Amino acid sequence: MSSFLIASGGIFCLLGALHAIFTGVGFLHPVNPDLITGMRSTGLRLSRNRTNMWDAWLGFNFSHAVGLILFGVICTQTAARSTMPLLVAVAGVYLLLALRFWF
Repeated sequence: MSSFLIASGGIFCLLGALHAIFTGVGFLHPVNPDLITGMRSTGLRLSRNRTNMWDAWLGFNFSHAVGLILFGVICTQTAARSTMPLLVAVAGVYLLLALRFWF
């Protein structure tokens, strides 16, 4: 059972890491550069125009990647039974993402 958890967790960690890398290097960016310009010039009512759609989109992609990695870590660490420090670290990453991209 534990080897299945570790293997499946590893797959989710890999997919999450690839999602973050692809977002960071531009593989998940729109093909039309005018769309990026438009997103950067459009604010969000939620944050009273302190952020823009582009930052929100990047933040969503990075937080989605972190979610995949977190799920993978929980799977692998459930087999090892020591999840608390990793969960605290992931919460810190979510806080940094929120501060950078949304607030």
